[in-house]
Amino acid sequence: MSDSEAEAPKPRVARSNDHEFATVHRSNQSRLCHLERDADELAGGMAALRIEVNRLLETQGQTPFVQEPAVLSQSRPALHVVDWEATVEEARKHLRSSNINFEGNQTFDLLSLDEMAEINTHLSRPTYGRIPWDRWDFMFSFVAGIAGGLTDVVMGTPGHFVQQAVADKNHWLGGLMERVHAMHPGGAPIDYQGPHFGGRHHRGLTIGHDLARPLAGIQQFRDGVFRGSYYTDGVKHVVEAASNRLGTPFQPMTWAGAVLAWLIHNFCDFFSSASLPIPGTSWFYESPSREIRVLVQREMYQQGINLRHLTLQTLSPFVVEVIVRCYLFARYRTHLKDDAFNQKRAELFSTAHALSLGFNMGKVVLLQNPLLINMPQVIALMLHLGRLVLLESKRTGYSAIVHRNVREFKMNQTALEQILDDHPKVAVG
Repeated sequence: MSDSEAEAPKPRVARSNDHEFATVHRSNQSRLCHLERDADELAGGMAALRIEVNRLLETQGQTPFVQEPAVLSQSRPALHVVDWEATVEEARKHLRSSNINFEGNQTFDLLSLDEMAEINTHLSRPTYGRIPWDRWDFMFSFVAGIAGGLTDVVMGTPGHFVQQAVADKNHWLGGLMERVHAMHPGGAPIDYQGPHFGGRHHRGLTIGHDLARPLAGIQQFRDGVFRGSYYTDGVKHVVEAASNRLGTPFQPMTWAGAVLAWLIHNFCDFFSSASLPIPGTSWFYESPSREIRVLVQREMYQQGINLRHLTLQTLSPFVVEVIVRCYLFARYRTHLKDDAFNQKRAELFSTAHALSLGFNMGKVVLLQNPLLINMPQVIALMLHLGRLVLLESKRTGYSAIVHRNVREFKMNQTALEQILDDHPKVAVG
């Protein structure tokens, strides 16, 4: 043999169609049935022979066999190596000799209903398994939800509990807030309180205290001019004033000074008894619709639904997040990067936030005020529910399962092709 022949690569086995695989498989099934039948006949014959031998030994007064007689010799046919085409042809000959029809058979035709169901179950399985809930999961999700709900009742109810205290200058907590409020310098243009712009709730009547419109407020500090508008009988009136209602002029500033003054002023006003309006509501107050103006000014801002109220409402979802996150870290810190952990995390958060929001909805119904809906809590619940839907789609969605199966099929195909490349011949008994 020459060196070139010795170093020549092994020929790649040609891919065969499914019918050939089905033919070989059907032949192997037939032979296996014959072997099982012959084995049963042999076992029965040996049992009968043992009974007869024991009977003869007993008639001669000898001790019968207690154990099964050992098989003296086991012979098996020698393996001979053939290629795939020869294997298929031999299978066809065997099936013809056994009067078994193999024409048109495919691999799945040879599977039983139970086998097909098992394959379907395997291919339809989720891409990853869930972590089952236990009593600790239920307990901590409910504890977090109840704690968040109670926080909303105590912290997020205007005119009651904590919000009543911070709005009362005679209460120690309200007094502390008022001392912070008094730290900003007076004489600011955005504090103009002339006709149509004065009173305890003047901050909701102008744009200078709206944190969503910083340039409008800073411009007033920069120019030393108050700018606002109001409606009378559906007619809009625009007001510009360079001095306060007592005639004291406002002082213009540099841009840097105006930005700093606007930030300090609104920071201190946040702690005032009426706090600041919810950012963006000044656009609604400028609406020509009187119903909208009444809603944002009288029914919201003057009723205590302000920026501080919104801030205190965020404590409810914050409490839920802290309790659930601490529990997850303590219990599942070894699974922090698993898909199953992310699923459990989304389930716990969704359950706890839903329970907390349930407390808030109960408060809304009892007080008959839909404006008390805890929007930070609603947003938190929607975020976690959306994440849960995406994870469940990743776990049980049709496209995700198909993608997983295709990936596994490709991996198995690559492994089988490698085996065929390494072993281009098959052994047949």
